[in-house]
Amino acid sequence: MRRNGRLPLNVVGLLAAIVVVAALPTAHAEYGWIAVASSPSHEALDWYTGANRQSAETGALRQCAALQNADDCRILASGPNCVAVVWDAGQPFNRPHAVAADTSAAALTAVVAAAGTFANDPSVRCSYMSYGPSPDTPSTSAPRRQML
Repeated sequence: MRRNGRLPLNVVGLLAAIVVVAALPTAHAEYGWIAVASSPSHEALDWYTGANRQSAETGALRQCAALQNADDCRILASGPNCVAVVWDAGQPFNRPHAVAADTSAAALTAVVAAAGTFANDPSVRCSYMSYGPSPDTPSTSAPRRQML
């Protein structure tokens, strides 16, 4: 490939392009929307990640209706980043509280504060979990359920 001890121009150009691309900052991608639904007559959560708010909320409601065999499903919370839920054991039927926030830590802090002293069994999901964990997402988080 070398001529006269030099690399051909096409190889030099390719190497230069690789260096330039590698030096560019990574683009911030939007990873969709996360929603959580629940049926007041059932103590279960149904999470769904969609491309936008409508698809995530519709998916969560459909999944709740199918998996819980319920006709009273409602959206607890939805957002473009993270949603956290805790159960309030001090209320009848272990009432869920849900909050959407920018990070999992912020969502958990807000939802525990909203539920009060009887908050238990915290759970958080983020829209970007399908693409890899964020730095503040615990590695022990449960996988999300999704019905297509």
